[in-house]
Amino acid sequence: MGFRFEDDVTTVLKILSEENSSPVTPFTLLSLHNVSKDEFIKIGDLTMVDAYTTFPSNMAQLLQNMKDELGVSYEHSCFIAFKGEKAIGVVMPHIEPDTAEEGRIFYIGVIPPERGNGYGKLLHQHALHLLQNKFNARFYIGTTSLHNLPMIHVFQDNGCTELKHYRIYKA
Repeated sequence: MGFRFEDDVTTVLKILSEENSSPVTPFTLLSLHNVSKDEFIKIGDLTMVDAYTTFPSNMAQLLQNMKDELGVSYEHSCFIAFKGEKAIGVVMPHIEPDTAEEGRIFYIGVIPPERGNGYGKLLHQHALHLLQNKFNARFYIGTTSLHNLPMIHVFQDNGCTELKHYRIYKA
């Protein structure tokens, strides 16, 4: 039995500092404490339409994966981003389990009609702000496929530094 190539992946680092302390974004973020799980899943599923992702193809499964990894505190890390009354995407920042200061974003996505407006960059900036100021992260580690060019550009635009890239193989 052999291995088959799955994907090329990059990992980036961003040291969180005062420059991330006050993002200027047009968004209001509401967590699962303020919106229903069904609404979060509905908006999250929309962000997955025509998106490059190696995640499960639906938000319900992604939420379950996050709950399995983080436990019941996962609800503090699930946000819908609104611009005015309109949902534009979701973001899921958290502290990596078994660490005290390593911020991660489990998932970030913008719904198709809102793509191409720079909202991914702004939503990522907002998530970095949350990681630093709500979750007390000192640094952020991000990972994406090298084929996910929108996310690669978000990393670059938000000052992330590439740590490594590698190939993933599966049996």
